[in-house]
Amino acid sequence: MSQQPARVTVVSELAEPDWHPTIERHGMSYVHANELVNALIAETLAPVMRIVCDYVIASNDIGGLDCNDLVARLEDAGYPLPDEDDEE
Repeated sequence: MSQQPARVTVVSELAEPDWHPTIERHGMSYVHANELVNALIAETLAPVMRIVCDYVIASNDIGGLDCNDLVARLEDAGYPLPDEDDEE
């Protein structure tokens, strides 16, 4: 799996450009910068994953839910899906 451009930019800005684990830039090794980015991603995605998990549980337990219900839950929480034009 390839890394996202934003992730590469952040990690390379925090760590040495050649990403050698023992060389530091801004006082941070590549390993530490990567761990920091991983933690930020996990923290950012946690609310969305909770909404999806709750939806799947409700869908299995209650039934009668479809993908529009999930979209509505995400939008209500401030996570609208990207426009189809934005995906290109």
